Amino acid sequence: MKINLNNYKFIDLGCSKGGSLNFGSAIFKGKGLGVEMDPDKIKYLKKGKFNFINSNVLDLKNRVENKCDYATAIDFFEHLKNKSEYIKIMDFMSNLINKYIFIMQPYFENAKYLSDNELKYYWADWSGHPNLFKTSDFVDHFKSQNIYKNMVIGYRHGIKNLNDKVFVPLKTPRNSHEYDFNIHPQKKKFPNFIENNYKFYKQICVFYFIGEKYYDEIYDISKKLEIEIINF
Repeated sequence: MKINLNNYKFIDLGCSKGGSLNFGSAIFKGKGLGVEMDPDKIKYLKKGKFNFINSNVLDLKNRVENKCDYATAIDFFEHLKNKSEYIKIMDFMSNLINKYIFIMQPYFENAKYLSDNELKYYWADWSGHPNLFKTSDFVDHFKSQNIYKNMVIGYRHGIKNLNDKVFVPLKTPRNSHEYDFNIHPQKKKFPNFIENNYKFYKQICVFYFIGEKYYDEIYDISKKLEIEIINF
């Protein structure tokens, strides 16, 4: 029997151990349906008694019916193999939602500037993050399609200087976490400002709208999550 999406406020792609389901419920004030296929994470979801479906996102077609209002993709799309997978999922998800899809994932901008300073984001050099989408990638995809009619992009958790622990030396081993001078290569000291007006954040947030504009909702969400909105 198919799952009726009308019974849920949102569907959460790659819900992992349930944290993004709790996050989505706090944003949208309603029940979410998670989608996950990792066997280890399924165990956590069962223990937590979350509402979820064990499935690949693109296999949902024959497993759900009707629509919910929103879709959330929290730390999800960076795990895809390539841009074509992203496009397939975005096209498919437009058939399952009434309002918009909310994407939130790591910020990958200005990598060359970091490299010139012998640094990198620790999350940009993970084997589990092959799809390093930047602002321009989201914008280019939006302009190339005609399903989603509007979009809004913003950023969270601004980073003030290069001494922040999210930046690690280039020689730091892959799949490392925040900078730790006890285990990572030596990191030089930087000024307490970032030169040439470069901006750095921890997260990028993207809203893709289906049809009508929901800017009042986006404003409220952005205020709650302290998202710095930019306009296109």
